[in-house]
Amino acid sequence: MKSLNNVTSIAKITKTRGLKGELQLYSLFSSPERFEGLEFMLVDGDTYEVKRCQVKGNRLMVMLEGIDNIDAAQLLVGKEACLPTDDIPRYDDEYFDFELSQLRVIDDNQQELGYLTQVIHTGGKDVYEICSPQGQTWMIPATREFVPEIDLDKGYMLVRPIAGMLDGDDAL
Repeated sequence: MKSLNNVTSIAKITKTRGLKGELQLYSLFSSPERFEGLEFMLVDGDTYEVKRCQVKGNRLMVMLEGIDNIDAAQLLVGKEACLPTDDIPRYDDEYFDFELSQLRVIDDNQQELGYLTQVIHTGGKDVYEICSPQGQTWMIPATREFVPEIDLDKGYMLVRPIAGMLDGDDAL
């Protein structure tokens, strides 16, 4: 998922469904059910009212106002559906990847370990890739046990690595 000018991609329009303009979207979120009550979406800078949105697994089946035949729907295939970032329903303690990118990473002693460079979605728990100023790279599980605090306003992530997690540094 990416964010541009406070607009975030929520899904990729993958194909049409039927002859009446229904679209199938692949959700870029692990819990697409958050979009069931969706009222509008942006596609290529145009705003579309959502007439119907149904969740099926990681897909959204959507009917948009003004898209009422397969030809009109086909023009949207391959494009990204977006929402204003502030309008995306969130769960408690949920962060978007772009919000975490380049956060300073510190430990309990306020020692700077580096910056978060990537969020890796494994299908289970996410993993944060941290890069030190010296070029070392570490993988930290994205759990409260190892990442007890994230403060976007102050621009940091607190990590509590266990012995050996940071390339054999057993002093931590």
